[in-house]
Amino acid sequence: MESSQCLAAMAGELIECPALVPHSLSSAGRALSSLGDAYCAYSWLRLGLEAAIQYAYYVLQGVGWEEALQRIARRSKGAASFTATMIKMLRGVHGSRRRWILRVYLGLGEWLHPSISVHRVGGRIILDEELVREVLDAISYVCCLTGSCVSLDTARSCGLEKTRRLLLRHASSGKEG
Repeated sequence: MESSQCLAAMAGELIECPALVPHSLSSAGRALSSLGDAYCAYSWLRLGLEAAIQYAYYVLQGVGWEEALQRIARRSKGAASFTATMIKMLRGVHGSRRRWILRVYLGLGEWLHPSISVHRVGGRIILDEELVREVLDAISYVCCLTGSCVSLDTARSCGLEKTRRLLLRHASSGKEG
């Protein structure tokens, strides 16, 4: 399945996550399909990934979403509503998975800042299909940790390998989500 189709499928399935996550996925899909704008798509994907991580960070701590929004509002005053430290502090997530999520997050950021990757292409942001697939896998994986999962069929057809493994593990242990 191509990136824009995966974005649409995931946006329709991740309805338990905050509205910002599926909205970001839909917007990234529109940026790719109608505009062919990789930079805009990367920006929306980053917003979706940060929102999913932020959501999981609080939910896995046992904080309700309304209380989480209040905490986000307080943190926003200091321009720290999201930090990469949230990835490192995701409760119940194995260290190798936290490192993977951080690597994906930093890889996405590489195209949104004046990094060597952007300088080498003269500012012409190119779409890295593998990076998009990794970002979608990370968003899906993080949302699945909170109980909002894509279907196994979507995970398979979009190549969301880590999400697929998590879903299979949940299915074999009888867990919901």
